[in-house]
Amino acid sequence: MLLYEGNMHPKFNEGSPNTHIRNGVGQISEHELVFAISKQKVNLFDFAMLFYEGLGCDNALYLDGFIRGQLKIDG
Repeated sequence: MLLYEGNMHPKFNEGSPNTHIRNGVGQISEHELVFAISKQKVNLFDFAMLFYEGLGCDNALYLDGFIRGQLKIDG
């Protein structure tokens, strides 16, 4: 969990050098979710802050693993 009831996971450290392209999902309301994929490498602290401060989520989940390349969607 990135966030649980508005609290960030206690092991995430601001300025951590552990950065990757990350993806996750956050809960905006009882019936609304938001998915995010970082465009640049980011640490888990900053990714959690995106969901909390940027998107207004109290609960967010990091989707395990990282994306190695750009997504290409045809259609």
